[in-house]
Amino acid sequence: MKAIANKVIGKAVLSQPSDFNIDYVCSRIEQTGFAHIKNLFPESLLKSLYKEIKDLDESRKLQPAGIGRGNAHTVIKSVRRDKIHWIEGSTLAQCQLNEALDGIRVDINRRLMLGLFDIESHFAVYREGDFYKKHLDRFKGQKNRVLSMVIYLNPKWRKSDGGLLNVFTNDNILSVMPQWGNVVLFLSESILHEVTVTKCNRYSIATWFRCNSDNPLEIL
Repeated sequence: MKAIANKVIGKAVLSQPSDFNIDYVCSRIEQTGFAHIKNLFPESLLKSLYKEIKDLDESRKLQPAGIGRGNAHTVIKSVRRDKIHWIEGSTLAQCQLNEALDGIRVDINRRLMLGLFDIESHFAVYREGDFYKKHLDRFKGQKNRVLSMVIYLNPKWRKSDGGLLNVFTNDNILSVMPQWGNVVLFLSESILHEVTVTKCNRYSIATWFRCNSDNPLEIL
């Protein structure tokens, strides 16, 4: 395993590897349900995805994010105010991302046997004043989302820009800045988290590794 260094992130001290290591990620998920890493995706891919999300934002091709699915889907601005665009593999960068994510899915399945079956992802944009209150990444009465991942695409992000990801684990609050290349993974059904109010445009990709489901409401 590669060398590990302690790093202060917000309100808690996390052990973080100097480079991506799947064994480290799986051990953190087993122990705490949460992992924070860097250097997971190549710089060229991050730059291509950043251009896509920025173009989508500037051309207003985003839709308001909601709560729930199917007939239960509603937009509640008092809960969340981000805007999204689903990633469907329509560009080279999206295909490369999906290929990389599927490799991660296979590696995690081999080590943790979570039964991860498929993947869904969307771009997420938080504009000034946007937030997402404390929540779990699962739908009421459904258990298809197993593992969540967020990829941050924000060059030169400062703490004063807000938009922190607060993760609630046991008695700790772990705060992660949405800086360029930062990636977090956490158990979808058990890790409460929130996005604090952002003071400028905040770009990210949200991914869910899912188990198999025959429920038609689960199909995007």
